[in-house]
Amino acid sequence: MGSGRIVGIRKFFFYDQFDLEYSRDTNSVLSKQWNKEWVIGRFHDTIRHGNGARGYDLMIIMLPNVNSHGHHTVSGLLALETISRLQQMKSADIVIPTVIGGSEFVLNQPPTYPENQLAEVFRNTTVNEFRFNLRWKLIDAPIANYQTILCWMAAEHKTQGGLIPELCTDSTRDNEQYFYFTINERDSHSSRLLMVQELFTQLANIHEH
Repeated sequence: MGSGRIVGIRKFFFYDQFDLEYSRDTNSVLSKQWNKEWVIGRFHDTIRHGNGARGYDLMIIMLPNVNSHGHHTVSGLLALETISRLQQMKSADIVIPTVIGGSEFVLNQPPTYPENQLAEVFRNTTVNEFRFNLRWKLIDAPIANYQTILCWMAAEHKTQGGLIPELCTDSTRDNEQYFYFTINERDSHSSRLLMVQELFTQLANIHEH
């Protein structure tokens, strides 16, 4: 929670599912450790009631990747499954957030995850990904940048202390990469993609001008 406060997270929702071992096998996670339907139900409640009647505009998840830790991938897949089920309810009373996925790996081409079609990312001639530059300087701080914040978060999050050397000394990553999921286009809500484009444009303008 301390690391979350550093980046301004105000509410935390704990799902209490186990992470007993490192494995890329998502089936093992779902069959031996996580209660899929319970997690989806919890996601459902969080999306509908976690931010009051206004709901959430944007949901950022772990981008599913076959090379990722299985628990990371499953968390993203179950979030997408929840969004899909909420869309199928077709209720005017439910605010469904736009969902994008952040990649934990540096990607040089649009990601694919053939194991689950819900993880398909949207592609057109102008937009394939959105980037957040970790080398942007903090306002009125000539030295500290967003890479520094990652180091602060790793130090605060006790179980991730081993990441500090990688994040603070060995990292050559300049950008975080985010991808817009095709599932957002199901309701023909043309403003969803525009909202994400405008968000990342505003972030760039704040730091580059």
